[in-house]
Amino acid sequence: MDPLFLCVLPCSLQRAMGAAVHSGMTTRSRGYAGIAILLSMLLAIAIGLYLLVAPVKSNNPNNPNNPGGTTSYLGQIQQGRQSGNRLACAQQCNSVLQMITIIELSNLSARNGPQDTFELMDAFRADGSYSQLPFTTWNSDSPADPPIVYVPPTDRGTSGVLFYEHPDNHNQQGGHVAFEGGGVRWYEWNEFIVLTGPLPQPTW
Repeated sequence: MDPLFLCVLPCSLQRAMGAAVHSGMTTRSRGYAGIAILLSMLLAIAIGLYLLVAPVKSNNPNNPNNPGGTTSYLGQIQQGRQSGNRLACAQQCNSVLQMITIIELSNLSARNGPQDTFELMDAFRADGSYSQLPFTTWNSDSPADPPIVYVPPTDRGTSGVLFYEHPDNHNQQGGHVAFEGGGVRWYEWNEFIVLTGPLPQPTW
């Protein structure tokens, strides 16, 4: 039932009863009208309290009719945060992909570019783009540690992987992988470790 209707109902009854009282009803009738108004107000209050308490009961983890309880809502909130973090990291990976492409193209040959992740970080510092690197979810004890693992051309083989997120960036639930020629993709943990296993691994 619409709560607005429940609020309007007693008010309408009160106006109707009041009009009847002022139209010349007897003292006894007025008493009945007052009782009716009081009962309608009590009914509206009781229904209002029920509407407030019912959601709390339905979210109670001890409620046998809703075994998930508030846990399900917390899970949905957590999933929403994870999705937001993944989206933010995907955007940052795309920015890093462009930065690496510029650095590699600026060399006569990509093989003359950075040979590991830390050389890449030095190149980022040199061109002033390092400030764009920290990722949304990177919570390392040493924030200066790179949140990505760069794969130099000599180690890419046929994978075409340009870099991938540090495995700890999403609590080992998966990570984004960037490829030569553009493109960033999220991989769940099992696929992520299979793809990145043969590539250079982080030591930090």
